[in-house]
Amino acid sequence: MLAALALIEDEEALTLLRSAGTSGNAAAELGLYYYYRDKNDAEAAYHWLEKAADKENATALCEMGIRYENIGDDVLKLHYYRRAAEKGDAAAGQTYLSLNLENCSNRKAPENEEAFHLMQAAALQNYSPAHYFIGNFYRDGTWVEADEQKAFEQYSLAAAMGNSDGIERLGECYLYGVGVTVDPELAFQYFQQAAGMHNPKAELHLGLCYLIGNGCQ
Repeated sequence: MLAALALIEDEEALTLLRSAGTSGNAAAELGLYYYYRDKNDAEAAYHWLEKAADKENATALCEMGIRYENIGDDVLKLHYYRRAAEKGDAAAGQTYLSLNLENCSNRKAPENEEAFHLMQAAALQNYSPAHYFIGNFYRDGTWVEADEQKAFEQYSLAAAMGNSDGIERLGECYLYGVGVTVDPELAFQYFQQAAGMHNPKAELHLGLCYLIGNGCQ
């Protein structure tokens, strides 16, 4: 009975999405993209994705960027990420475009400076991964002068938003004294918290802590 109800609900949802999508509603077109993507119908999925992207839907534009990134088309990848970024979408445009501009050059150049500003714009929208990446930039001295204290602050902001990568990095900060006094017990606690969120790096660090008895005694 439950399976039958779920099937009916699924068909009803699909009918409603199709109706709205054929009327030109970008959100419905995006919904149809996700529906068909989950059904592994790539042709139908991208048909609706392109329609939503043509209407400048930021999420659809980002998905188009991901699509072209997966097939190795760097030109169209950056084209769609930039269009999404112009919509002010933190997750879709600014963060993805920033990370891809980072990969374009290992030297300090205008595109690198733009990438840092894009990531800052995403962070200002309280997008937790952006704080995590900015923390990495300050830790590694990417596009900016290395500053461990600022790195720690950015990781803390990401962690406060529940970002597992930020939490894991706080563990590293306390373990190695990056921008903060070394505290193995706090490091262990952060690794434990992030590992509980299935963060692979945290699971590795936690295992090592147990192996050598660091912070867990």
